[in-house]
Amino acid sequence: MSVQELEAEVLRLPAAEREELVRRLLAHVSAGGAADPLLGLGSDPVACGLADASAHHDRHLYGAAD
Repeated sequence: MSVQELEAEVLRLPAAEREELVRRLLAHVSAGGAADPLLGLGSDPVACGLADASAHHDRHLYGAAD
């Protein structure tokens, strides 16, 4: 399941269920659970000769159009 498909499924949940999901995810992360690796995107940059190497990361990660 892609991130977009998962997001679409979550958005179909009633508000109370979405809030519970968010609460549980935040509790998991704050309790030392595995952090989402995307939250660290750009935290350890490398030199690649581009002015902004992250300018097109959505296209590479999600196949988004320019």
